[in-house]
Amino acid sequence: MIVAPLAPPQNATPEELKDVHAKREAARAFEALFVRKMLASLEKTSKPGATGEAGGGGAGGIYASMMVSSLADSVTQSGGIGLQDMILRALEPSHPGGGSKK
Repeated sequence: MIVAPLAPPQNATPEELKDVHAKREAARAFEALFVRKMLASLEKTSKPGATGEAGGGGAGGIYASMMVSSLADSVTQSGGIGLQDMILRALEPSHPGGGSKK
């Protein structure tokens, strides 16, 4: 399911534009964290022996961690898994229980 991204109102003030941008960035960062945790779990369980080290060396674990982080960022920047869109939709003021009421 693809949800239209949160858009600022037509006559948005600079403060409202900043708020929309901050919400988008927070939702993107959360999705990246979520994907990173999923991939890290997958990476740990897919290794022979599941010891947490790639290739048997200590540096292999660090490399694998960097690779998981980079892959999660790439997935999120190229559309992600849809979590960012759902978070933004929930934050819209028109959504029941979403957004801030002033």
